[in-house]
Amino acid sequence: MKRLMCLLLCVLLTLTCVACDGRRPGTPSDAGTEYSSPASSLPEESLPEDTTNKDAAENTTTASQTTTTTTTRKNEFDRLDDKLKEDGYKVEENENDDGSISVELTPPEDDVSPAIPTGPAIPTMPTTKKTTTTTTTTTTKGTTVSTGKPGSSTSTTVTTSTTTTTTTKKPTTTYQYTTGQTHTVVPFTERYMYTTLNAEQQGWYRTIDRAVRNLEERATFSAKLSENRNYYVYFAYMFDNPELWYLGNTLTVYSLGDGTSQIVFCYSDFDRYCSYGHTPSVIDDALRTSIRAKDAIFKKAVNDIVSTIPANAPAVVKEKLIYDRILRTSHYNLGARWNGISEPNWCAYGILVNHYGVCESYSEAFQTLCLQVGINCTGIVGDAGGGHKWNAVKLDGEWYACDITFDDPVGNASDDPYHYYFNRTTKEMEEMNHSTAGSDYPGPQCNGTKYSYANYFGDNYFE
Repeated sequence: MKRLMCLLLCVLLTLTCVACDGRRPGTPSDAGTEYSSPASSLPEESLPEDTTNKDAAENTTTASQTTTTTTTRKNEFDRLDDKLKEDGYKVEENENDDGSISVELTPPEDDVSPAIPTGPAIPTMPTTKKTTTTTTTTTTKGTTVSTGKPGSSTSTTVTTSTTTTTTTKKPTTTYQYTTGQTHTVVPFTERYMYTTLNAEQQGWYRTIDRAVRNLEERATFSAKLSENRNYYVYFAYMFDNPELWYLGNTLTVYSLGDGTSQIVFCYSDFDRYCSYGHTPSVIDDALRTSIRAKDAIFKKAVNDIVSTIPANAPAVVKEKLIYDRILRTSHYNLGARWNGISEPNWCAYGILVNHYGVCESYSEAFQTLCLQVGINCTGIVGDAGGGHKWNAVKLDGEWYACDITFDDPVGNASDDPYHYYFNRTTKEMEEMNHSTAGSDYPGPQCNGTKYSYANYFGDNYFE
């Protein structure tokens, strides 16, 4: 196939040269045909005196040679054109105004491979859609049918054959968004990062949680803690609790003389920034009031979605309803720029309240909603053509990777949810340009396949 394509390109280049030969007779042909250069194609000082006036016969000979060579090349192209058509290619020729020929080549349908998006961590999507249909044939032999009167021994053996055409397995029950639903939230003691800590670190985690939930300025530990160990537990806590959008991504650690330690937290309401040199010296009543007011807006946005997810639905169906709700109502913010401060584009608040954000906002919004409906979910940090964050969900004891950001491609309608990155394995994500090599937060190994989109909902990822 590659040789055939190369041959086509060579013919096209040759045909282009021939077309140019017709307009510029001084250009030699790759077939070896010699041309006499007219006066107009050479510098004036290099022309012999007798070349300025060629006779009509010589001009006629040159034109004839050009016509013959062009015809030969056209015949060669026609033969290749016929061969391509025999192989299932669609070939369209169009003659341009300048005498050249444009050729459009479309390969046969079975020669097209599904495109897999690569490139920057700005969401993109393949354009190839596919639907798989499974045909099942059931044959029953040896059925005996009586053909005589009662008591007669006459019988006939009948062979029946039934052919059933079905699409890939889908849920037998259809679940829709509804109202007034309640769910059991995944407690932090079952969340992924907490389960990776040792008993001592889990104690620090719980101390952090008590202080942060009350918007306290600091937490005290009855141990001398190294800064690095504090940072790890603190960020593990942040990863597990994306609903705490106001918690900043920096903190201060103090080792006290009595063998105890303290950490001072950093909070933000998006007006008073909290990150990398923007840390407020203290959290005061005005900042607490502002955070609580915005948190009430955030919690309402979360509840407005969670209360519509049917409580009796399987976990994977709840996951998909959350996935689709975000995709239908959110947009990737191409104008967002990281400037070292906390703002909505980089936390769950951006997608759930403003409906705009980048990958962190998509990932943390999805994680927040999953945790609220009882689905264990965590974040994954890595590279996908750029720094990126996606998710893993735990269903029936197995982890599945998903990237909601990449399933909401830039430039597509907001009501166009895709599921190309829904419940994939780690290996599949790696094949689709998602790497966690060198990441401090690579998340769990995802090996689940039972609840992949293809296995549970069908393999049309574009609906």
